[in-house]
Amino acid sequence: MLSYIDLERPTHHRKHPNIKVSFRDSGQLGLVKTPTIEGVIGARVLDIHCRFFTDDIPYGLLLAKWVAEQLDIKTLHLDEWITWGQTLREEHWSNEDKTIEMMFCMNHKELTGLPPSHGIDNVNDILD
Repeated sequence: MLSYIDLERPTHHRKHPNIKVSFRDSGQLGLVKTPTIEGVIGARVLDIHCRFFTDDIPYGLLLAKWVAEQLDIKTLHLDEWITWGQTLREEHWSNEDKTIEMMFCMNHKELTGLPPSHGIDNVNDILD
């Protein structure tokens, strides 16, 4: 992230002293709005069909979770995001014990980017 700040200065003429200020005051990040749609009674509701739910969780966070499981690393925050997303989308990416629900994921290979769906069953095969 510090390299990001170094790059941001010449390309966007920013003078952010740290990452927190950079995120808080970023004009570009400020343009990214929470994806919502009009709900049944006219109120805005979260769009669970937006890229975050269809790509970022199953092809990003779930992949990171798979690597972490392979390396026996705890992922408390990832677990929260994955559980939240699967609850909203009524999908089943993880079990109650927060491990990946491989049967669901392998039966729905088109929904995730997990390496086993591409024949890679060992984290060492992707680390080289």
